[in-house]
Amino acid sequence: MDVEDKLLIVRGIAGSILGFITAFIPDVIITLTSLILCYIVTLFVAAYKFKMGFKRVSYTKGAMTFIIAWFLILILTYNIIV
Repeated sequence: MDVEDKLLIVRGIAGSILGFITAFIPDVIITLTSLILCYIVTLFVAAYKFKMGFKRVSYTKGAMTFIIAWFLILILTYNIIV
């Protein structure tokens, strides 16, 4: 498996976990702050664990996967709870 594919999987899993957690947080500011912080953490994972460095690929690869996974799990969790 390629390093970029591993980054996609990590960002998809991180977005799913964060979507589940933020379904229980009623404040929008905290939710968006946690979304940004989690994305920054995945940047450091890409730089150090996968040895990609801080280049354009590590910034852009998987950004939409992260956001879509977060939003999908957020909506699913919210609908199951309510």
